[in-house]
Amino acid sequence: MRLHYDKMSSMQSVRLYRMRSSAEEKLDRGGIFHVPFEKRHEVATQRFSIPGLPCLYLGGSLFTCWREFRRASLETMHVASFVLDDGETLKVVDLAHRPAWLARWLDKLDIGALGHDDIDFLAAHVLLWPLMAACTIRVLHQRKPFIPEYIIPQMLLQWVRSHADLDGIRCFSTHVSGIVENPHWVSNYAIPVQSSESEGFCAALKKKFIMTEPYLWRELSVANLGARASDMRDSFQVEIIDGIKEQYAHTEFGDVQWSLNWLLELIRRHRAATKEFSFGKVP
Repeated sequence: MRLHYDKMSSMQSVRLYRMRSSAEEKLDRGGIFHVPFEKRHEVATQRFSIPGLPCLYLGGSLFTCWREFRRASLETMHVASFVLDDGETLKVVDLAHRPAWLARWLDKLDIGALGHDDIDFLAAHVLLWPLMAACTIRVLHQRKPFIPEYIIPQMLLQWVRSHADLDGIRCFSTHVSGIVENPHWVSNYAIPVQSSESEGFCAALKKKFIMTEPYLWRELSVANLGARASDMRDSFQVEIIDGIKEQYAHTEFGDVQWSLNWLLELIRRHRAATKEFSFGKVP
């Protein structure tokens, strides 16, 4: 059986986000990266999380991150945006395409004109649907010591770690319903550390990404950053209130995400102008 891999390198496809709740007024970049090695004892079991193994968990949109937090209050949330550094790629096992998305994709195609890549893409997802389904079963008993729904996803993460050419897993969020044109926006990314140190952060993951500083949600929700490029605004339909669809770009989530995208672009421009390539990195 051949897994479908997705190597991500374009700017649009790899804008990623992380959200963390903290009572602190200010976090540094390390404060929103993966759990540092010296605190690995705090890493609990999650769907794609093995106890004691730090991972960098990212979402394709701030809305997806928030839904993973079970719609928690945004008052103490810190948010940051990530993008791959120049020359870096992210190779993930791709479990992000729901059957409903695949059905819509097929409806738009001329079946007789399917190319070899299209057929391989579809065949891989048909073969892998049992694995995808097993990795996305909703948890029946939250916050209990034993969660059987996490067994197979954790086994898959262990398999990924045994393959040096893979970086992680992309999977659709079980907390977001509905289908969007680009599955990235409603996907989660689990990227395990590639080394084990006594303290600090994984050198390989630090090298792979540049990122904004973490900002409190309320800072970005009230900030006026002036003219920003329209291609930095992500637009798709979401249901913040169940049953009511609206354009993401017109919501507070869309505005805050737009601000983060713009701040990330300023970092990229600063690095290009000054050749200060450590700027935007976790120290």
